[in-house]
Amino acid sequence: MKQTLILTLSLLLAFPVYSQSVIKEYRKFHLSVDAGWDFVQGTSNTILSNDFTLPLTKKGFTPGIDAAYFFTKNYGVGVKYRFYKASRESSSYSEYTEQTFEDPVYEYNNNSLEETTHLVGPAFFARWSLGSTKWIVSTNAGVVYLHDKISKIQREEYYGFMNKEGLISYPPDFPQSQRIGYSDLSGSTIGLTLSTGIRYQIFPFLGAGISANGLFASISKMEQANVSRKINRIGVSATIDFSF
Repeated sequence: MKQTLILTLSLLLAFPVYSQSVIKEYRKFHLSVDAGWDFVQGTSNTILSNDFTLPLTKKGFTPGIDAAYFFTKNYGVGVKYRFYKASRESSSYSEYTEQTFEDPVYEYNNNSLEETTHLVGPAFFARWSLGSTKWIVSTNAGVVYLHDKISKIQREEYYGFMNKEGLISYPPDFPQSQRIGYSDLSGSTIGLTLSTGIRYQIFPFLGAGISANGLFASISKMEQANVSRKINRIGVSATIDFSF
């Protein structure tokens, strides 16, 4: 991702020097390929048990493709596709009070999961040039079909004392640690996507830039379990644009 951003920024800074003779053209067909990171917003409402709320993935890699037909110089319609892939591992602990010991005993929990999301749907596109420059501001908004899958869900519980090094020593006659695996969860819904960005039109058929993206949706019922899940993500992507 860092290499992609560096390459994109280099293109944006270097090509104004070499492309002054390029004639700006507004072409009707637009294809954009992008990749970046999405960052999750909000909290999880996916409750699998009384003491286990499935955590949200913090960030994930998100490539995508936008294709549009511009019926005027500034406005067009098209379709969006994006893919999200992320994993998450989180740990927490609390004091165990069901039995009494000379030193405090703690209950530790370690949770892990993987999440994938596919979305596709129609979108409205718009673009405006910044004066007589080759910089173009673009935006799009769409209503998409979204499918979300959560897999490799595991929860580990274990108990122990805390020593000076912060490590755990297990007390005698104590509940055994246990590792619980859950079935994969999946669900589909309709969501809203928003995107805005800026790019430099290197050639009439090629541009490069950076965009900010948002995805907002809520799955009321996941398969394999009667639970819901909110999906709110905001991300940043590097883009390459083709015009025909």
